[in-house]
Amino acid sequence: MTHFVYRILVCILIFFIPIICLTLFNFIGEFSAIRKNSGLDYEVCYNCLFNPNKEECTDAVEIAMAEKE
Repeated sequence: MTHFVYRILVCILIFFIPIICLTLFNFIGEFSAIRKNSGLDYEVCYNCLFNPNKEECTDAVEIAMAEKE
């Protein structure tokens, strides 16, 4: 039973790693300034990460593919 509990705890920890990292980075002044000054790229990446089927995300992918060719 304890092995199962450890697995559950590890799963929860892995699930919360991005939230923990973003929280830590928000405490760093330079990261916040870079994020605010990065413009549209950060917002597009953030939105595509959490809403991959959003129209903004598909448009960004099409633009990136056109630039690649």
